[in-house]
Amino acid sequence: MDITKQILRKAFKNAPDEIQDTATSMKTVDDTRNIGKSSGLSQVQLDKTEIAVLCVLLGIEKPENFAQKLKGFDIEDSVAQKVAGEIDKAVFWSVRDLLSIARSNYQKTIASPTPSVPTEKTIASVLFARKQ
Repeated sequence: MDITKQILRKAFKNAPDEIQDTATSMKTVDDTRNIGKSSGLSQVQLDKTEIAVLCVLLGIEKPENFAQKLKGFDIEDSVAQKVAGEIDKAVFWSVRDLLSIARSNYQKTIASPTPSVPTEKTIASVLFARKQ
């Protein structure tokens, strides 16, 4: 199942405020981009990684599945593990306790299997429509 704009909005709206702030933070974007670039990710892999970060933050994906998700973007196993570890420290660590709340909220509001990663266009429209 593809993530729709509606699902992203619901997940974002139901996420704790600190998660919403982290998801829309330029620091999160910069950290993710810098980690990806320093690890040699292509632009397509980097874009997909940014979306996967958002999916973890919103509770759509489990944090423990993040490295596996990266491997699905044609990222070598060792690189995916490295990137996942660095993003965990730079982005997820500060909101670690809230990730389980975001996941629980997501599961309560969207009773369906874990969807695939959304398109860049879908994710951008959600971020720019923050807290409407």
